Amino acid sequence: KNFFKWKTRNLTNIPVWMTEFGWDTYLAPDNKHSYTYAPAQQQANYILRSYLILLKMGFEKAFMFMDTDNDSKNILQYSASGLLADKNSKYNRKPSFFYLATMQNILGQAELVKAVDFKTVSGNNEIYCLEFRYPGRAEKVFAAWTRRINSNTDEGAKTTYQLNPGYKPNFAYSVFPADFDLDGDTVNYTVTGQKIELSLTETPQFVVISENNTSTEIAPDKQFDLKICSNPAKAETLISVTVPCRQKIKISAFTPEGRLVKTFFDGTI
Repeated sequence: KNFFKWKTRNLTNIPVWMTEFGWDTYLAPDNKHSYTYAPAQQQANYILRSYLILLKMGFEKAFMFMDTDNDSKNILQYSASGLLADKNSKYNRKPSFFYLATMQNILGQAELVKAVDFKTVSGNNEIYCLEFRYPGRAEKVFAAWTRRINSNTDEGAKTTYQLNPGYKPNFAYSVFPADFDLDGDTVNYTVTGQKIELSLTETPQFVVISENNTSTEIAPDKQFDLKICSNPAKAETLISVTVPCRQKIKISAFTPEGRLVKTFFDGTI
């Protein structure tokens, strides 16, 4: 806090980045491990929570070390801290890869507005809830999770939490990061009042509320527009594409492993 107060007074226009952090996932047969060891599930939780907390603290960028393991079977610090295993392990993707992809898919260009709750005590737990908004859109996203007070590792902490966005939203759903899934698992809520009842765990969940039917809109610039509703896709999904001029486009769906599922359109519009 003192550093950021000093930075605000003396270096107003200078961004602050944080480098670098990570957790090794390898546990040797004799139970030896690096100083920064965390099981794969905990590594995934820690990475998501770290990015969210660092953003709340004021860091504009944070760099995880590293994307791929240097040696997935080595207890040397940061040898096995990647999102992907090493070449000998066929670059298998860890849960952290899918968790981080899900967070990126949900938050995208959303901007942090405020911390609704931060280390708020609830029984034996702390509660965290950060509010994000998309510029120019009605949607809000809340990242929420819990952990045991003063814990040094994840212990399976859970608690209930009432999210109050300040008004009664028309639509709301939560996205829960999941292994082998780039979009996570979605739970839709029937909103009957101003508060939404959540079940929090140590894995951050992303609660999307909207005045319109839950959807994700991607608009990189004013010349292109892509809308997908609902997203994540269900039995029926509407895909709307707008381009600035007549041109050839292709719209296809792929599995998380990159396998083509179906090409919906390949032509000129």
